Amino acid sequence: VANIGNRSAGGKYIDHMSPLEQKFSAEVVKSAAGMGRSDANEIVKVLLPKYENNLQRPNKGKSFSECTNIKTLKPTKDWQGIYDETWKELEYLGLKKMY
Repeated sequence: VANIGNRSAGGKYIDHMSPLEQKFSAEVVKSAAGMGRSDANEIVKVLLPKYENNLQRPNKGKSFSECTNIKTLKPTKDWQGIYDETWKELEYLGLKKMY
């Protein structure tokens, strides 16, 4: 069974996924829907060099309790900040946040 979707370290670690990552994934898919291959390829050409050296040995990332306030189930300030900065970069590259 293939693991589909985003997950830290390729899904190797239990409890290393948060709702914010899934929201991010859904937003990227929705934003990229209908985008032409050449436009998508231009985005990939910018992003891939930032991550390809770590694809074989990905960072472990953070556990759910490290990136989520357990009482409110909201992302921690630093986790939300990473998300916000990443979306700024994606918007600069041409994706539009849909919701």
